[in-house]
Amino acid sequence: MQTYVSVRALLVAPALAVALLLLWGGGALPVAAQALPVTVSQGPVQPPSELRVTTFFTDGFALDWQPVSGAMTGGQYRIGIFEGIDGPAVVKAVTANLHADHFVAGGLQPGHTYYVRVSTFVPAQAGQPEDQLSAPAQLIATTLSDQSVLLAIYFAADNDLAPYIPLLRERIRVGSALNPNVRILLLADGDVQNDTTVWEAAGGVITATAAVVDAWGASELDTGDPAVLTWFLQFARSHYQAEQSIVSLMGHGVALAPELAWVPPSEPGEPVQAPRPGIPPLKPQGLDYTPTDVTDGGYLSVTGVGRALAAATDNGAQPFDLLFFDQCFQGSLDVLYEVRQASHVLIASPNYAWLVAPYAQYIPHFAPAATPEQMADDVINIYQRMLNNSNPNAIFWVRGADIGGIAEAVNGLGDALRVATQAGEVWPIEQAALRSKFVDTTQCGAGTLHLGPPDELLGAGSFAGNLQTLVGAGDANGVHAAAGQLLTSLETVTSTFRVGHPYLDRTEFWNYDDTLTIMAPLPRATPPLVAWRASIYRDATPFAAFWTPAPTQTVLVSQTFAFVRDGRWDEFLGDWYTAPRTPTIGAWCSYAPPGLVGAETAVSLTVAATTTSEGLLLTWSPPAGIEPALYQVMVRKPNGVNQVLVAALEANTLSYTLSPGKVGRYEVVVVAVDAAGFVQAIANPVQWDVGDSVQMYLPIVQR
Repeated sequence: MQTYVSVRALLVAPALAVALLLLWGGGALPVAAQALPVTVSQGPVQPPSELRVTTFFTDGFALDWQPVSGAMTGGQYRIGIFEGIDGPAVVKAVTANLHADHFVAGGLQPGHTYYVRVSTFVPAQAGQPEDQLSAPAQLIATTLSDQSVLLAIYFAADNDLAPYIPLLRERIRVGSALNPNVRILLLADGDVQNDTTVWEAAGGVITATAAVVDAWGASELDTGDPAVLTWFLQFARSHYQAEQSIVSLMGHGVALAPELAWVPPSEPGEPVQAPRPGIPPLKPQGLDYTPTDVTDGGYLSVTGVGRALAAATDNGAQPFDLLFFDQCFQGSLDVLYEVRQASHVLIASPNYAWLVAPYAQYIPHFAPAATPEQMADDVINIYQRMLNNSNPNAIFWVRGADIGGIAEAVNGLGDALRVATQAGEVWPIEQAALRSKFVDTTQCGAGTLHLGPPDELLGAGSFAGNLQTLVGAGDANGVHAAAGQLLTSLETVTSTFRVGHPYLDRTEFWNYDDTLTIMAPLPRATPPLVAWRASIYRDATPFAAFWTPAPTQTVLVSQTFAFVRDGRWDEFLGDWYTAPRTPTIGAWCSYAPPGLVGAETAVSLTVAATTTSEGLLLTWSPPAGIEPALYQVMVRKPNGVNQVLVAALEANTLSYTLSPGKVGRYEVVVVAVDAAGFVQAIANPVQWDVGDSVQMYLPIVQR
């Protein structure tokens, strides 16, 4: 007996056209008896359009599409349903003719994810000497199950990420139409007052709820407050009772952000005021590319995330199935150790997490029949396929139960390195670090995008491998054996990576191919203003720290990281550095660069720019032969490193006015993108100087 739910799923073929361009493989088919040709060639024939799922069953689903038009005769649609991107095919069928507009697939498993591809085949005929087979129209869909999956997404976008909220909502809506078993809750907070909203999505419909006002009596929450994150996760679990639960934390990530408090200045003769939690009301607070909630001034430290997830999971007694850090720099051992009990499986990026957010592709893979490991594997591979080598990165998944073993291996290596340091074996340690793969950069403001010292986060695996090479198997301090134990523990991590020249700065080459990061031992005399993370990498709290953005401001580190409290890597670093370790908080900033994928093959978009009393007016014409889903306006702000999205415009909008903000040079780029975010057309940058007088420069021609 078939159980079903009716829902019309939207076309997602454009979202997969780049990733899944696979042609039909041939074979005997059940719907029609005619023999298939041995060879076919891809020609100008088009696939059917508007491919969608109309009904989901426990053992299949019903498809329909818009047939191709034209005078072709004797053709058919070839339908393939596959268990994965590379097969195997579980259903192969052909239609009787090219007038067919639907197909019901059966014999599938409940709660499984399937890849659907429908191609147009036209045999040789008058004026067409060869058989022709189109590229496939395609989608991913999940069969119905009696079990459900909860996806809770926490998007802290009260900063320069606010323009992405509508794009994310649409992708969630589209993805929900392809998986009848998933129930989605999204908490998103933008960069204006009273815009914190919880949205719920299912069956291709997304709706704003009154959950925030009902629970808090207000419509603006500080998404940097751990209590808000805890409330949302508890609300999500109570709102949807599901057999599996997935959490995605979106927003700016920052590596090793400590818990801070600041002391307000006092007037002469007045008593010293009590410390207040959070970042002082100075830079970097208020900079929209920092991981702060700009409206309310809060930020989520590593320990804050740990507290929130511990409260939401009853201290790990009720862990989530999958926790996805859809953020930059969260693949550090310190971050993952903090939350190791909160989820069975965790996904993180050790370096830049390009903001592609392909949730329309992720959601069909959150299937009841999939294990957390399978879901995690699908996420990291989809994420990687959405990028190219202008977006170098690494991403991995690891079981929460394996993080403790990795941490203990790092502790063991730290013990051996302390012995070696005390014995004077310094050169191999220093050289091993310098030769390792680094992930963070010193690119705050107008900084550099070079990966390497004096950055402080390096790949644990590359460091351990270099140590083994440099100390040799016969070292008397146990470093070789301890490094080998660390490498063995890292075999539990599953990863994927890209190397290449980032479009942010094509003179740089990013080749990070490692997984978890640890705090690096930089040259021993490195001052604390440079090795500032190491200067606060200590377990005795609270302690006062030098605040480099405003040296007269007193700040306190009120809580340190769990791995520092429990582990011994901090003790090695304490012995390692010879310069006095004055606790210092350096300027941190975090970017989530847009994943501008396809720009190298995109056509040119012509943009005219004129200054007006309101700002810089940009106008353009639709690119020939292309039907964009959106136009995106990207801006590199004064002293900024990369473009940020400032507006996502409907396809019928052909102008935008950029208002001046801070004084300095702006670089503005308009791109046309398809439904998946792939770049179809891109304009040359327009430079705009804002100062006492405003000047505008002609576009720069990039080659």
